[in-house]
Amino acid sequence: MILEKDIYGVKIFDGIKNQKLYTHASLSKIKETLYDCEKKYHLKGKIELCKNGYHFSPTLDDAHRYKSLFCEEKEYITIKPVCIVKASKGSKIDMSEIFCENTMGNFENSCIKIASSDIEICNAFPFNNLLMYMYGNGFIPERMILDEQNDTIDILNMYSYAYIRDYSEKGITINSPLGYHLNITLFILRRILTEMLTRNIPLKITNKTKYTHYINIVGNNRQYIISIPRFSTKTIDSDVFAKSNYKAIIEHPKNIPIFCPF
Repeated sequence: MILEKDIYGVKIFDGIKNQKLYTHASLSKIKETLYDCEKKYHLKGKIELCKNGYHFSPTLDDAHRYKSLFCEEKEYITIKPVCIVKASKGSKIDMSEIFCENTMGNFENSCIKIASSDIEICNAFPFNNLLMYMYGNGFIPERMILDEQNDTIDILNMYSYAYIRDYSEKGITINSPLGYHLNITLFILRRILTEMLTRNIPLKITNKTKYTHYINIVGNNRQYIISIPRFSTKTIDSDVFAKSNYKAIIEHPKNIPIFCPF
């Protein structure tokens, strides 16, 4: 099929390396494909889904049903980079509704996927908007939203991530009465943390388990990972962004526009 006009879609990338976006190629001998923002890419040959072509989805829903927005390859969890992409008029495409590999929770079991001979990376979604989108559309179950005083997280009854929507000064406790091994990542929006610190309310996390857990502070274009060692209490205060306090930063490439289209 030859496109008669430009079309836009959504592509979830697997990560960022050396200021470039990348995806893992599951059916290719190439381990990963690197992408620059605002650069056009072209493939020759027959375009066929899952075999040859630059793959993307028409909506964020479809993209996430096929590939999770969360990266769980390490002890902590991050949000993958997501971009708006464009296939230009004249591109060869193959499009179909396919079975989804990512079928956790209340996800649909099918999605629409597109393979194109040409693709352009236009702009990135802000990380914080992606997290709010996940919650607003039911991809993060209500029981993972921590918004009560002195909340306790029982890691036997959760997946490995949670989202702090609101917070009070009494603190949050991570507890595992049976010692079950599961690393928890607590997400908190940077704007919420800033509001708390402005009101002189520190974020107090108590870890009563024998495993290290993590805080992911999510901003527009950055994610800060902070570890909570086993059997310890950590207070997140105004010094949280000092380099000695966080484990890693995940940041969009500097040359990519950050924009939320929804």
